[in-house]
Amino acid sequence: MILNIGLTEHGVDYYMGNTVLPVVTTCHDLGITVTNDLAPSQHINDTTVKAHQCADSILRCFVTKDTSVPLRAYTVHVRPILEYNCVVWSPHLKQDIDRIAKVQGGSPSGYQT
Repeated sequence: MILNIGLTEHGVDYYMGNTVLPVVTTCHDLGITVTNDLAPSQHINDTTVKAHQCADSILRCFVTKDTSVPLRAYTVHVRPILEYNCVVWSPHLKQDIDRIAKVQGGSPSGYQT
């Protein structure tokens, strides 16, 4: 597959053997969703969906009054999803920061952009 970065259309077909490689607007590489405009919003959306699913599974699996067990499970399983390669996709838009804060259970309004 071919991912053109920027707004330009090259109009050139690339081949592998006799097969034309498709042109795409997003691709997933090394755990990061890259778009043709290099905006992190799609990656943040994918990451928060995955983190919410993991956090929901933890809440369903642990039936205990001791909060340290689910908290430790959250720290071990959910936080790495949110923090993986964050240097590459560091959020700068308020909507992206709020989306991540909702997974962490924090107050989105407390974040400054």
